[in-house]
This record gives sequence, structure tokens and C-alpha cells, in this order.
Amino acid sequence: IDPDNPWDHPDAEKLDALSFADWLNDVGARPAVLRMFEAAKASLAADPIAYTSMLSELRKMAIAGDELADFYDVDQWTRYTCEQGSASVSLTMAAELGDRIELRAVVTAIDVTPEAVTVSLLDGRTLQARNVVCALPVAPLRKIRITGLSDERLNALRRIRNSLSAKVVAAYRTPFWRENGQNGLAYGNGMLGSTWVQNMGVLSALVAPQQLS
Repeated sequence: IDPDNPWDHPDAEKLDALSFADWLNDVGARPAVLRMFEAAKASLAADPIAYTSMLSELRKMAIAGDELADFYDVDQWTRYTCEQGSASVSLTMAAELGDRIELRAVVTAIDVTPEAVTVSLLDGRTLQARNVVCALPVAPLRKIRITGLSDERLNALRRIRNSLSAKVVAAYRTPFWRENGQNGLAYGNGMLGSTWVQNMGVLSALVAPQQLS
């Protein structure tokens, strides 16, 4: 699979129609292996393997390459943290930007051209920039009129869906798991998909979409 052009693969449509779960069953994976991958998906608050395209799974593996084993290592994605909390990042950025931040500026349209991007606001104003970074979830983004993108991009946008998940944080006086010789990392296929250590005495947990619903 070419990570940049996964649809160029001769079997792309067949692989996209095949779920990760069906492929595992086709190759004779044991029930414990299926449960392992289900627990891994739940730990990421991701869709279960029955709803995971085999093409997307192969593309992810092609991108990660030999580092796939370390890709989900808890030490990798919890290595860099803010001592004052993650909110301090946005607060620091806001302090530097000052009055350039506009609140309650409702966007009604985005027009993309090779030269610039024009953003129209509900109050009648327009803003222009070389690039626009859109952080809206896809559901409210669909309510904004977008022009200048290809039909393929716009159709892909309409197909994207968001799933609800939840994060639970439990704070304890001491990291009791260390006293038991444990690292605080857990996987499960019940309500909580996973737990991991977020700070001294603090455990975070994710509830995957299927459990939350």
C-alpha cells in the first residue's frame, strides 16, 4: 500500500470493503487474537475491528513501518507533557495573539482559490489568508458553504462521521499501582477501553464509542 495513494492499489476497493475482523477470521485468527485487537481499538476510543477498513489498517501500517510496535507505546505518546496542564498551551498562544483573536465570529462560507482563502462571517465581513486551518467537527462544518474544493474532497467531507467518546480521570493521593509493582496501564473490553498514568497519582481512562452508546 502506498500511504500517499492507497487507492492506487489494484485491490483497493476489495480491501476497503473487507473489514479487519473479516480478514482476521479469514486467516484463522484465534478468539484471543480477536479480543486483543478489539481491546486495542477500545483503548484508542476507535471503532471496533468489524467497522475498520482493511485498506485503512494497511495504510496505517505502511506509514508506521517498522515503528508500528512503538506507535502505540504509552511511553511514546505521554513523553511530552505540560507541567501546568495542556490548557496552558492555548492560554499562552492566546496571550501572544492578543486582540487578533475574534470570539463569536460565526463563519458562513469558505471560498478556496489558488491565490487565497476567503472566509465570510455572519456579520457581513470577509477575511482573507493564504491558508485556513479548520478545527470544526464535521457536523457543524457541513453547515458552512465551501467552494473551490474538488467534488471528491467535498463528497469525502459529507461521508465523514464523528463518534462520541468519553474520558474519565481519577485522582488518588498516591500512585498505589506502583506499590503493587504495576505501571497503571490496563486494557479491557468492558466500559473502560484503557487506563494510563497521566500524572503522579492520576489515572486517565477512555470510554470507546460503542461502550458509551
